[in-house]
Amino acid sequence: NRRAAEQIQQLLQKKQSTILVIDSLHGAAAFASRTGIFKKPAGVKVFYRAHNREFRIWERKAATVQNPLLRLLFRQQAALVRRFENSLVTVATTMTVSNEDLNDFRKDLPQSRYVFVPIGTDFSEPIQQISGGSSLFFVGRIDWPPNTEGLRWFLETVWPVVHAKRPDLTLDIVGSGNGDWLAKYIELPGVRCHGRVEDLKQFYHAARLCLVPVFFGSGVRVKVIEAARFGRCCLSTAIGVEGLPLRPGQDYLHAESAAEWIDAILSSTTEQLTELGASSHRQLSSEYAGDEVAARFVKQLTNTAVVCTDTEELVGVG
Repeated sequence: NRRAAEQIQQLLQKKQSTILVIDSLHGAAAFASRTGIFKKPAGVKVFYRAHNREFRIWERKAATVQNPLLRLLFRQQAALVRRFENSLVTVATTMTVSNEDLNDFRKDLPQSRYVFVPIGTDFSEPIQQISGGSSLFFVGRIDWPPNTEGLRWFLETVWPVVHAKRPDLTLDIVGSGNGDWLAKYIELPGVRCHGRVEDLKQFYHAARLCLVPVFFGSGVRVKVIEAARFGRCCLSTAIGVEGLPLRPGQDYLHAESAAEWIDAILSSTTEQLTELGASSHRQLSSEYAGDEVAARFVKQLTNTAVVCTDTEELVGVG
């Protein structure tokens, strides 16, 4: 973190920048003090691109565990993240990806500066119709706890029942990150693990239904916006579509329990999934269009910025 902070400071000085854009809370870690708060670099205006209300992830995780020691551990983690997150928001203009997150921040820190700038993507490509496809599709970082736990739950409690009744269905799993834990599931009938891929288009085109088994988290799931871009219906928990203007039964299929997931997969028709996918595309294609979002983002900036990503790659933006 110290080395990353030094590199960013050098870029700021070299480019004579007055704005620093921090993309996600992980990027802000380079400026964490020894006491666990954000230390603002001198002479710059900070914009924080908040992909989540980060501490809520661990707070919600604590609510799902039965072990009291684990529950205490997750609550302590939530408190530490909240302290650091709030210290950043206090000195930054915070650009949230959802109005829900914006309101959540505002409850804690009403005097800070906020603006809603959603995650954008390209909605210009015509929707390809579902041609009787049999693929269920999961995409996401495989080692991110909300994804890991949700996908493991699906593979253990939902998929065996679904495949026994519909052996024609297949499950495609795509995602970066450490997927070693998936080794025990690779031999399940119909399951295909692809790891990281360069282009997701072929998987969305082949998909009959996109899966979002997320039971804790915060912010907005990009995979849901991507699915809408390609006109594909999502089967999701309520948390999975949180922060997006999607209506259960009209723009996506909603399910929480294993029985509800199984029923949704087995009872949904191609016609129904086509209509839901098209409706989600209409719901998001205006406000979440890439060009519109980019214009709103740039409007917030008034000078040259240095962007610090959560992959620790430093990129100069003119």
